[in-house]
Amino acid sequence: MSRMPIRRVIVNTCNQKSNYLSLRDTMKQSLIGENLYFRDVACDNLTIYEEKINTIKKAAELGYNRILQLDVSLRAIRPLDDIWEYIDKNGYYFYKSGFTCDQSCNDDCLAYYGMTREEAANVIEVASNVVGINLDHKDGKRFFKSWTDSIKSTANRGIKWPTEQERLLEGSGEFLHHRQDQSTASLSSIGLKREEENHFIFRHEREYEMNESVIFILKGV
Repeated sequence: MSRMPIRRVIVNTCNQKSNYLSLRDTMKQSLIGENLYFRDVACDNLTIYEEKINTIKKAAELGYNRILQLDVSLRAIRPLDDIWEYIDKNGYYFYKSGFTCDQSCNDDCLAYYGMTREEAANVIEVASNVVGINLDHKDGKRFFKSWTDSIKSTANRGIKWPTEQERLLEGSGEFLHHRQDQSTASLSSIGLKREEENHFIFRHEREYEMNESVIFILKGV
């Protein structure tokens, strides 16, 4: 049985009402030679995070089997060969956000995944601005199914920066804020490796020296 050819694509989703479209143009200029699948959607601030996951699902339906989700806040400073190779080998790419899931998943999200807040304290959150998926790898396929299935629920909806009153309504204990698609990506990828910052992604505001392995510079927007 012959193997399917590798088809790579970078995906991004923007709300038509946002100012992110101009930022995307700058990101696009840094992605020389890459296949791009960009969607502009009309939605509110709650459903945009479900649409980000939906874009990944649509890319798979178009026949792409190596998918790299990038937010508009990223700039590539060198070719992407190393991260594609990583995704080919491991089945995925994730890096640590700096939070744990008890801090960044509201009660509704934890209930969807059947997880207590105490259990979530042992799950390191991933950053969803860079997520790689290899649909020919068992781990990549498992993550893809769990993450895309989450859009059938309300687990991706929540307040990113809640007031104190809103925070108490959404969660308990160490809960700080809900990170929408980032929260569900984290719980869908339990057991899979998370790389550190400064591996392939460098945050411009950090004080550490940039590694030679860095591919993307991330500037928060």
